[in-house]
Amino acid sequence: MGVRVPKERSFAVQLRRSLDAFRAVFRHRDLRYLELALGLNWAAENAYLVALSVYAYEHGGATAVGVVGLVRMVPAGVAGLFGAVVADRYRREWLLRLLYLGRAILAGATGLAFFAGAPVIVVFALAALLNVLAVLLRPGYWALLPDLAGTPEQLVACNVVASVFEGLAWLVGPLLAGIMIKIADPGVVFLAAGGALLASAVFSARVKAAHIVQQPSPERRALSETLEGVKTVARNRDARVIFGLFGAQTLVRGALNVLVVVSAIELLHLGEPGVGWLSSAYGVGGLVGALATFALVGRRRLALPFGSGLILWGAPLALVGIWPNAAAALLLLGVPGIGNAVLDVAGLTMLQRTIPSRVLGRVFGALEAQVFATVGLGSLLASGLVAWIGVRGALIAIGGSLPLLAAVSWRRLRAIDEATAVPETELELLRRVPMFATLPAVALEHLAVSLKPVSVASRSAVFRRGDVGDRLYVIVEGEARVSTGRTTTARLGPGDCFGEIALMRGVPRTATVTASGNLRLVALESEPFLAAVTGNRHSTEAAERVVSDRCEMIEATARRKRRPGRSRT
Repeated sequence: MGVRVPKERSFAVQLRRSLDAFRAVFRHRDLRYLELALGLNWAAENAYLVALSVYAYEHGGATAVGVVGLVRMVPAGVAGLFGAVVADRYRREWLLRLLYLGRAILAGATGLAFFAGAPVIVVFALAALLNVLAVLLRPGYWALLPDLAGTPEQLVACNVVASVFEGLAWLVGPLLAGIMIKIADPGVVFLAAGGALLASAVFSARVKAAHIVQQPSPERRALSETLEGVKTVARNRDARVIFGLFGAQTLVRGALNVLVVVSAIELLHLGEPGVGWLSSAYGVGGLVGALATFALVGRRRLALPFGSGLILWGAPLALVGIWPNAAAALLLLGVPGIGNAVLDVAGLTMLQRTIPSRVLGRVFGALEAQVFATVGLGSLLASGLVAWIGVRGALIAIGGSLPLLAAVSWRRLRAIDEATAVPETELELLRRVPMFATLPAVALEHLAVSLKPVSVASRSAVFRRGDVGDRLYVIVEGEARVSTGRTTTARLGPGDCFGEIALMRGVPRTATVTASGNLRLVALESEPFLAAVTGNRHSTEAAERVVSDRCEMIEATARRKRRPGRSRT
């Protein structure tokens, strides 16, 4: 009979693990600067959005707010679909530096256009370009995280930290924007956003990663490479479900951009600064939600948090429509912020665990393309619903859709949890193999899931010299003899791997491996092995050292066999 661990102790252990992983993120130099750059970027983006929404409302009411939402989002969505390939084809940390710098220049240019009295279309065009760069930035960030995170807990902790910073950004950015609009005008907010983005560029310049850029095959066309993210999602049922639910949530988020402005001014009578106050309420909720996501660190099953995030996102909007009270609205609009934090940490981690690193940038690019397209469409949808059924009706209709969708999708989310369960025994076995020890946690999880058990009878050959090499083997139990001809070159035991020379060098098997007794192995096919090892600088170096050492051992054995023959001639 097992020993039951008290709940208090279990909670204390979970809390300690969460805090340890959180501290590890900030002790890690690259992760620290990566997260700080992103946090400043988000604060600048949210302040910029408040100023832009107020500017648009002043020049055309709710319709103009919806139009600027569409103008910002649709070009960015197209750019995300075709441009995120750069996150898999170039050094991701270098890409982030350039994008932060470009966004800083465009935000500053928006402020200058405002003060110069430029036409509205110029300000809208600069806002659209700013978002085009944003859609390239986020896939690079999300794809870079698994390359830097050392453990599954640290990966989730990185997503939690990002969520905390996003919550702070939603709080501080709109709050400062509201204050600056109250005492000055939107132009000052645009310039301040440019300064914050410039600081993001400085922080990101200090990030370095071990990721190796995978060059496209010469026979593959550029369009095929570009659309690989979409194809990967189309082939992966679990990814399709996550994408679909994210799309529904971002449609509502786009609608909220319009509904916050109209609700603050027309429904709740808070005036233009009220746009900032309501947005800050969302930010407070995001910060609370981010702190709550500490509970997700080390958690394998994320379906319940993901589904709960959808409900928390939508239900409060419907309640604001039912009860349009200013004080209640400030409280209720904090709840979607909580839902957003939980939804992002759970959903993004599920995708990072599901998708191979080599296409992760393009998959997140496809996600960002969808985000920007649906946010733009949501803005337009909200404008149409406000004109048709009024602000209250629009809040109820849009807010009520997400809880309904969460209920319909619940069984499929549970199935995704089951599919992403990681075999801990195999994972621990791979961690003991030197060439795998430096792999990022997510890459190691993908390999563990790909392992296939193999049993070999005593004195039988696993493979023979000259055979085609298509697998790497790791010994789970038993011993094996490595030989060239009749000469034994090595004896291997549990935790040892073999078969890597043929895979790394693209040659036939260089030796025969025979089971000394009954042998239990796990096998890893060539494709996932090469994708993981050659995609990480440290793992590539470790694998090359193993290959070189073993090739030298085989050559030394061959030289010893030749010497007696030469001495008798």
